[in-house]
Amino acid sequence: MGQRVPVYIGTGAITTKKTVSLTKMAQKIGADVASVITPCFISPSENELHEHCGTIAKSTNLPVLLYNNPGRTGVKLSVDLVKKLSRIENIVGIKKDTPATTCFIKVGHVLWILEGVKN
Repeated sequence: MGQRVPVYIGTGAITTKKTVSLTKMAQKIGADVASVITPCFISPSENELHEHCGTIAKSTNLPVLLYNNPGRTGVKLSVDLVKKLSRIENIVGIKKDTPATTCFIKVGHVLWILEGVKN
């Protein structure tokens, strides 16, 4: 894009290891941001989700945009977990598939919040 438009690449996968690998690849090819969706097909605890997201963020110099889409993945990032994750320096925002009002009120002052549109 010739640096005209920031490019974010979705690097989420079922496992932390695969997501780290895809995130490193995104950084190598010049992405500006890595977008990381919650893992699907499993039911991780909040601690496991924190470890998953933290490990990914610490594996890269890219800004990380969390992607919360529980309707598709079956896994939801709670507002409290997002607040904890926002303390990790390069976790810079969250994309949500639902209205972001509660999340914005509680953590909006420290994160970008992108709101998706359901079809």
